[in-house]
Amino acid sequence: MLRLVGTMMAVLAVLLAAASAKAQARPRRHMGVQLRLEVGPSYLYAFQDVGEPESVTISGGALGAGLSLGEMVSDDLALNMDLRFARAGGAEHGVRSEAVFAAVHFGVGLTYWLMPANVYLAASLGAVRSSVEGEPVRIGVEIPNSDSSDVGLGLHLGAGKLWWVSTRWGLGLGCSLMLSTADNRIGGTDTNRNLVGLGLSLTTTYH
Repeated sequence: MLRLVGTMMAVLAVLLAAASAKAQARPRRHMGVQLRLEVGPSYLYAFQDVGEPESVTISGGALGAGLSLGEMVSDDLALNMDLRFARAGGAEHGVRSEAVFAAVHFGVGLTYWLMPANVYLAASLGAVRSSVEGEPVRIGVEIPNSDSSDVGLGLHLGAGKLWWVSTRWGLGLGCSLMLSTADNRIGGTDTNRNLVGLGLSLTTTYH
């Protein structure tokens, strides 16, 4: 009896292995609606030149998140909207203590899939706004608690690798670069806040 059970288990294991190998061998494609969610650590850095030799910098480790929603327009290419957000809760700022620095990017772009490696390259162009809040340091000049930039121009670039976990869902790892420039008035001086954001992320994708 034990020998029969052992034989049946061995046959079942062989059948399961064969089915798994067949499923893995079946080519998969990205089709229809594409939804990608991302979350992970980021780093934000912003620089403003307010006239020689003065400059203002803001920097800090952040938590970043992203959402891309679109539609496949060919076997390997998707057109999508792109929303990015990063928040640095303990940013370094020369004239504010306990500073919180945040940036948001909203744009439209493309995602290109390198198949069958299941690697994606993404880019979007859109609008970006950033803000910093904190307790002003006493320097003899009145400084507001918060300072938001105007809406500026932003570029987001991303890349990642996906592993299938079901027919339509995948999990993966990604990296991203966010660049932007926006008007920001400081002490009556018109200047630009130039921002760079770097991030790593865990991603989940639905197709």
